[in-house]
Amino acid sequence: MRKVVYAVVFLVSFTSYLSTAAKDGRLHTPPEAGDGHDFDALAFNLWRHQRFGFAWDDPDWRRPYEAVPGYESLLERHSDYTIQPPIVHLPRPRSWRSCTR
Repeated sequence: MRKVVYAVVFLVSFTSYLSTAAKDGRLHTPPEAGDGHDFDALAFNLWRHQRFGFAWDDPDWRRPYEAVPGYESLLERHSDYTIQPPIVHLPRPRSWRSCTR
C-alpha cells in the first residue's frame, strides 16, 4: 500500500511540474542562468563528444542559446578546454605515495 501512495504522490507532483512547465514554455527553452547552462554543456559534451568538459564554441550547443535573449554573457565564453572526469583523481594519491621523486 505504501508503494502505491508513493507512486501516486510522484505522479501527481510530476504531472503538476510538467503542466506548469508546458504552460510557461520552459520545456523548449535553455536552462535559466546559473549552473543550469554549465550542466547543460557538460551533458552535451558527454552525449556528443564522449568527454567530460566544456566546448563553448560548438555551434550545435550554442544554437538554442542564440535564439533566446538574455544569454549574451554566456555566448561570450570561448574555449575548447576539456577537463578530466572527477573519478580520475581518486587513484592518484596512492600512486604518489608509492613513488618517490
